[in-house]
Amino acid sequence: MDKIQYLNYIKDKYKIQPMVRNIFIIGTPSHGNLGDHAIWYATWKLLREMYATANIVDILIEDFFAEIDAIYELTQDQDLIILQGGGNLGNCYMDDEMIRRYVLLRFQKNQIILFPQTVYFTDDKKGKEELKKSIMIYNSHPNLTLMGRDHASTCFLKEHFNASIYEAFDVVLTMSAKSEQSRRGALICLRNDSESSLPDPRRKEIISRIERICPELRITDTMDESFAWREEREERVLKKIQEFQMAQIVITDRLHGMIFSAITGTPCIVLNNNNNKVKNCYEKLRNLKYIQFIDDTSSLERDFKSLSKTKENIFDSNSYKEQIKNILKLIEGKKKTEQPMNTFVDIAMETASYDEKYWFEMRHWFKKTQKDFKQLEHWHTQLKNDYENEQTSVDQAHDQLKIAYQKYAELEMWHTRLKQDLQEAQSKQVELYSIIQDYQKKYKELEMWHNQLKLAYEDVKEKLERRR
Repeated sequence: MDKIQYLNYIKDKYKIQPMVRNIFIIGTPSHGNLGDHAIWYATWKLLREMYATANIVDILIEDFFAEIDAIYELTQDQDLIILQGGGNLGNCYMDDEMIRRYVLLRFQKNQIILFPQTVYFTDDKKGKEELKKSIMIYNSHPNLTLMGRDHASTCFLKEHFNASIYEAFDVVLTMSAKSEQSRRGALICLRNDSESSLPDPRRKEIISRIERICPELRITDTMDESFAWREEREERVLKKIQEFQMAQIVITDRLHGMIFSAITGTPCIVLNNNNNKVKNCYEKLRNLKYIQFIDDTSSLERDFKSLSKTKENIFDSNSYKEQIKNILKLIEGKKKTEQPMNTFVDIAMETASYDEKYWFEMRHWFKKTQKDFKQLEHWHTQLKNDYENEQTSVDQAHDQLKIAYQKYAELEMWHTRLKQDLQEAQSKQVELYSIIQDYQKKYKELEMWHNQLKLAYEDVKEKLERRR
């Protein structure tokens, strides 16, 4: 595919036309977190209400590195770029942060808005290094607006970044999903990943305690890796929200477990996660009497019985929706800043742009290869199990053995190829790391020259003033 074919393909895929304003939602999820998919869905609905004539499209994380060059070529100055909201601004989810950095470096002529985000950089050497990079890149953009999803995040943004900064609610709260259908039983939605603050025994203990007082108990999660991201995401989000609608009460430590409960008017006991993301966002829902945050589970049974009795749980999404709409109107009313870039900044941006893009591409390709490898291993295991379970006769076993052997040989071939690809990827990663180090060295040299020139300039300026 040559460049013209590539551009035409992207133009057709996203229905990009001249003289029609495009709104690109960049960084929408290519993973199974239904909370993040709900953020995309709520963002899309809100933008559709505000910009009825615009062409509103989104770029999935998995499509980003293959399509962003064409998007850059096709973007008009009037187009608006929305960076997906959520809870991944920081150094804990570097794929998402790399996407934001690359977009900010590349799309300097466009208005860029970061939808409500929770911010968290770890308080260690790595976190401080990544924060420093983000500060440099974010502050280079002349027309950037950042929205903090909670008060702590907004304060952090104001302390470190020069952009226009607002505090807003999680965009999913702009949706309303109250249902009149009957409710039954308890729904438990507890996370089991790096953000959980509950050890596995404690999680099991909570489930056991609730089961003793409410036998009709269902376990769920907002993670679902079993669907096609673009084709099925809206259906899966609405189905998950419906699951919360049908519960009499929810116990959760997931942020969007709490938010799905809020928008469906479902009583909810909320536990914290390990980085206070849930607790900080709960502060904005404190006025909802049917949402209760607890630090201590010692009185869990009493809290459960008390909250189960709450009635008339009314949720009004309009105030949440109007808040974000008003922020967008303020941004639209501002005149765009045309900021000329000096030679030093230009070189620094090109260097950083190269580093960020190729780091992301390499990491994406490496992870995709690993994912394919794991899928092949999964198929291999399935084939072995099928072979063991379906031996009903000697003839059948013989036929199945032949089939399994052929497939096994094919898998071994793919296994070998993927292993070679992995080794090549690792080798390229080492090469890329060396390139990045060279560029970092050049960057430091440039910075040194910049400082020297700045001192010389100040010196000359001072001498001129003395002569006057």
